[in-house]
Amino acid sequence: MRHICFASFRDRVLSSLPFLPKAPKPSSPLPRAAAAAAMDKSMLGDLDGLPEEDKMRMAVMIEQIQIRDSLRMYNSLVERCFTDCVDTFRRKTLDKQEESCVRRCAEKFLKHSMRVGMRFAELNQGVATPD
Repeated sequence: MRHICFASFRDRVLSSLPFLPKAPKPSSPLPRAAAAAAMDKSMLGDLDGLPEEDKMRMAVMIEQIQIRDSLRMYNSLVERCFTDCVDTFRRKTLDKQEESCVRRCAEKFLKHSMRVGMRFAELNQGVATPD
């Protein structure tokens, strides 16, 4: 029973967050090679010496890692907010206090994640630039 409620809770959390970007539905899927070639060059670092095939494989691996990490963050957000905010299972829907708690929890979690990401980017720039 908890698993069913958890899934509907997860969907409700995501639909209630206005600042989460909605992924556009592709009209036609890009081939793997084209998607890998379109990846930001800064993500691949200094791989100019590698053959094109290895660069493509590396780009695909980076893309898979990014997807995995974003799914982990998403699942962590849902689990944490659900555990912290939902106390009872008397109804199919969240009451106003639970909904408010979930919204605050999700916003706080995502803002924290964005701040950590920005801080890592700042630190990365400091390391990459010789002083």
